[in-house]
Amino acid sequence: MGKIIHKTKPKKEIKKEDQNMGFKIIFFALNFLLVPFSAYTTFKGYSQFLGIPLAIVLALATGLMFFGLNYAIMTLREEGKPHFKQSVGFLLPLMISFFGNFPHFYGNQMQGSLLNEEVTHYKTTLTNTYNTAINKLERKRLDERQGIESKNELDILKTNLDADLKELKAQIQDGGCKGMCRQKWEEIRSLFMEYNKVHNGTNNAPPHISQIFTKSYNQFENLAMSNFKALLNKQKNEIENIDGQIDLDIKLLNDTDYSNLVKLSDTLLMAQNEERLKIEGGNLLKRIKATNDDLGQKASKLPGYEFTILPAPEEVNTKNIKGVLESAFIKNDNSSATIFSIILSLIIDLAVLGFVFLILSFKKVNQEEEIRGPNIQTLS
Repeated sequence: MGKIIHKTKPKKEIKKEDQNMGFKIIFFALNFLLVPFSAYTTFKGYSQFLGIPLAIVLALATGLMFFGLNYAIMTLREEGKPHFKQSVGFLLPLMISFFGNFPHFYGNQMQGSLLNEEVTHYKTTLTNTYNTAINKLERKRLDERQGIESKNELDILKTNLDADLKELKAQIQDGGCKGMCRQKWEEIRSLFMEYNKVHNGTNNAPPHISQIFTKSYNQFENLAMSNFKALLNKQKNEIENIDGQIDLDIKLLNDTDYSNLVKLSDTLLMAQNEERLKIEGGNLLKRIKATNDDLGQKASKLPGYEFTILPAPEEVNTKNIKGVLESAFIKNDNSSATIFSIILSLIIDLAVLGFVFLILSFKKVNQEEEIRGPNIQTLS
């Protein structure tokens, strides 16, 4: 006679020691490689923008949240338990980390090329500021020299003076000075008086003939030419004063850092010096702006002079979130670099979570024991 015995098979529990060892190794390896790297780039991205203390706090906070959420989601998924809230909560550290990661990748890609463009633009502006000032000064020199030379009209005075002296000499040689000497001398004196009245605001002229004790031609000529040479020397001194002032103004422009900055810019813009450009480029831009402002200020009194005021340099690098975001999303300097940086920034934070979702398919586990069919045993 047989006895029917019903047996139940208890649900097999999921134990850590029974889990796939390869999955565990990859999971923890990804966590210990990518999460610290993400925390580091988060720190670098925020350090200049928010300061080092707050950047450290954000980096540590996002790192711990990534570690915890990755492990929690993996555990819940293994146990077949809901993990929607944990997945949504993953967005918080992801958003914080992204704005540190993105400047790191975008800045490393674009820093050299953008610095090259910015240094080229700044150097060109500085050169234009300098050259415009020099050209304005040389134009001023030419205008003032021409103004003096045309204003004094010494060539005309000399022509008329030579003609009158020639007539005076002929009169003296023909019959002595007599009354005609006095008349011609007064005409010569009038030449000087009219010239000085128009151009110098005075009535200066050689002395009257009554003051001349000898009536020889040489004395007339010496007096006339002495007065003419005085006017000529006055004009020469005025021109020398103009040249001296212009040369001084040019020297003030050359005493700036202009020449050194142009040479340094040309050196750093060479292809083989890209790494040096990344190191020295930011400081170079600041120096160019300061010198450009200095040159423009010194030349600002020149008639019609204008110069371009350079903005404060917005260097695009791994430490400058604002500059990076403006370059990538507003100016759209390089769309390929932007897309590539977005992908990399997300991958380092989502790689572990993506691995978990890919390997561990979610299946809700039945909490009740599984009932098997009857097991019939024959007892003797």
